[in-house]
Amino acid sequence: MYSNPTDCYDIWTAGYDDKGNLVAVAENQASEAVTFCAVLKGSKSLTTLTASGFTIYSPDSTMWDGKYIALGDQQIGGGFQSGMIEASLSGSTLTSHGQVVLSDGCQGDYTHVVRPFIVGRKNTPVNDSLAKVVVGANDFCSADVRYWHYPAGGTPFKSFTFQSGGESVSIRN
Repeated sequence: MYSNPTDCYDIWTAGYDDKGNLVAVAENQASEAVTFCAVLKGSKSLTTLTASGFTIYSPDSTMWDGKYIALGDQQIGGGFQSGMIEASLSGSTLTSHGQVVLSDGCQGDYTHVVRPFIVGRKNTPVNDSLAKVVVGANDFCSADVRYWHYPAGGTPFKSFTFQSGGESVSIRN
């Protein structure tokens, strides 16, 4: 396992980009601040990354969306909604290209989407087509899984209720 006890002490989420870099959202051991790290393709150690144009306030899922690295944030923009930052990695800098805000109105202005996942046939690092749907659960409102258009975000266009336990989603085209 790779370890950088200063900047990459507690890795919360990680995902690959289209170049084979493993990008992680982590916590700094001393300050507990959100940090970004990567195991760059061909490397065997973590590199600390710089974020340009964005801040993650409460990390969530990290994944490839077919065009960008989608960095989940349960408090996007420091507010009370969940969403994703669309970013690209160049050298050791993650640069924001936009954000996707997920809302649902179940608790007024507060939306808490747990472990959002972008789905689609093309959202793997070997493809370059943008995915069309993001799926996630809101554990504060009800036991359901919700679907949002991606990258539009906004309110969910579909939801499924489950009885109890966790969630698992399989999309069949």
